[in-house]
Amino acid sequence: MPEFTNRFLTMLGRSEKLRFAYTLFKLDVKKGKSKQLWHFITHGIPWRKFVIKRYIKNQGLKKLQIGGGYHTKAGWLNGDLIAGDIYLNAAKKFPFPDATFDVIFAEQFIEHLNLATGLFCLKECNRVLKHGGTIRLSTPDMKKLILFYSDENPEVDCETAMARHKRNHNPRLTTVCHFLNDFFRLWGHTFIYDEETLLLHLGSAGFTNIDRKRFDCSDNPHLQKLEIHADVEWMKNAFQLVLEAEKT
Repeated sequence: MPEFTNRFLTMLGRSEKLRFAYTLFKLDVKKGKSKQLWHFITHGIPWRKFVIKRYIKNQGLKKLQIGGGYHTKAGWLNGDLIAGDIYLNAAKKFPFPDATFDVIFAEQFIEHLNLATGLFCLKECNRVLKHGGTIRLSTPDMKKLILFYSDENPEVDCETAMARHKRNHNPRLTTVCHFLNDFFRLWGHTFIYDEETLLLHLGSAGFTNIDRKRFDCSDNPHLQKLEIHADVEWMKNAFQLVLEAEKT
């Protein structure tokens, strides 16, 4: 931050600082960036320190949701760039002590990070999980997505999937190629995993006992019925990859 800005902020009272922050929020008109700026101002440093400390002190089972956006979960500490209990940039070192959480959940999130940053994030998840703790990841599955190209996805025909995508996400959708490219580029997607690659990354991050799960299903009662990204039944298994892994 420029020196003149620092000097200016020290001259302001609390209410003036809030108004200044709101002005910055209004000026930053890029989609997503304004939300991120506002969330950082209202739920970032130093406020999140108190939120984290209070959660750790008062909560029994410690549960962290990463990248849930506005889809917060009761009893969980919800961290995200634009919404949730705290501002959390998962591309950087997490603001938690080692071995803090019993479970971690991230749905439709890790694909927003590039490959190297995704591995860094998983290593941080391993660090802040307790021994015996579990992480559950839900993300698009490249292998199942590619099956749409030859219309061989066992859960739904390509025409139905494309019609939903055109109706909900891209009215200009034309071909299957266009449909697949949207999954690689829309919503801030950066890297789409297949099971082999995500298994490799979880193992490199220190996780063991990695197991594929179905949508909403888990042997751990605290990880059941968490996924929400399915507005029709076939979406639950047509192109989602759900893995759970343990820190041992």
